[in-house]
Amino acid sequence: MALPMWVKLPKRGRRPQTEKKTPFREEWPMVLENQVSTRRGKTKDVPCLTETLAFITCLKDNNNAQELCKAQSEAVQKCYHNHLAYKKELQKRKKTSTDFIPEISAKDMDPVQLNKFLSNFPHKLKKS
Repeated sequence: MALPMWVKLPKRGRRPQTEKKTPFREEWPMVLENQVSTRRGKTKDVPCLTETLAFITCLKDNNNAQELCKAQSEAVQKCYHNHLAYKKELQKRKKTSTDFIPEISAKDMDPVQLNKFLSNFPHKLKKS
């Protein structure tokens, strides 16, 4: 039984609400804070992983005979000493660097540098 075309049935689909019906409620202040969290900014450093794995594989293949794996052992030691020198250089550079380096964008800064940058532009949070 088909209905004639002049009969309009009510639409059953979900219609979008107007913005007037649902006013915006601000749950959190829409303002940046004066600092960022420094907990997640630190990454674990794994130096010389490939050299160490090559040395362990060599030891496994040669029944823990270190005399046969001297080249890999020296490679691990050399890599580790280079890593220590690099870390010392980074610490020196951090101590002598200024608070804000204009060449670095905010997305490349670590959280400590970003906090120093944000301290140049303080603002009060809006309390509601």
